[in-house]
Amino acid sequence: MHVHPGGLGRLKPPDWDHVSKYPLSAIGVESLTKPAPVQLGIAWMSNFDNPVKDSAGVYWIGKGNLGTERGGHAICAQPPSLIDRPEWISFYNQGQTPECVGFSCSRGQSLEKGVEFNPVWLYNAARNFEGNHSEEGGSTVRAALHVLLKKGARPAGSKAPDPLDGVSAYRWATKWDEVRAALGLSDSEDGVLLDQSWGDEGYPPHVRLTDEAGEWLLQHEGEAGLFCER
Repeated sequence: MHVHPGGLGRLKPPDWDHVSKYPLSAIGVESLTKPAPVQLGIAWMSNFDNPVKDSAGVYWIGKGNLGTERGGHAICAQPPSLIDRPEWISFYNQGQTPECVGFSCSRGQSLEKGVEFNPVWLYNAARNFEGNHSEEGGSTVRAALHVLLKKGARPAGSKAPDPLDGVSAYRWATKWDEVRAALGLSDSEDGVLLDQSWGDEGYPPHVRLTDEAGEWLLQHEGEAGLFCER
């Protein structure tokens, strides 16, 4: 399946202090009381433009040669215990914009809370926090999580963010096994489920990323942030 995905836009952080200060390993995966969405900030490889459909009808990315990096992308990894509502596929469609960080992190909040949040507001708030006013666009995952911590999320239709819709803390997984544990995956489940933010026109709304590719991405300037909800 060859398709042309939507916009990208995840920027690599200028440093990795956030990961070294707040690693998941400091509190231990066992301290998590429930599965949580994981925000992946990854290199988008040319392999991912061509999801492969298996015999069960599941689309996979990351099998075989990953190809070349086309840019950076933020995408939400979904725990199997949470439900991604069908209407969110079109609501969280960033199109060709570079606003993936806002869309991905807002999608994670929706998985947790069951309501829609304004992804463009979160994207712009993250850019403002960074002091990023470049015409190229894009933002970092850590900036969006910082906004959710300090200001909360802005429900769709609301004029202001609500701190109660934010997060009380977040941590960074540094190993792929930690990502899988945070999502609540069993050893028998291969790969992780990703909720993409390009609608349902052309690219599959949900794909599974192989564990092998996920580990590689995490070790090549990838980030994996998870919420500790209020």
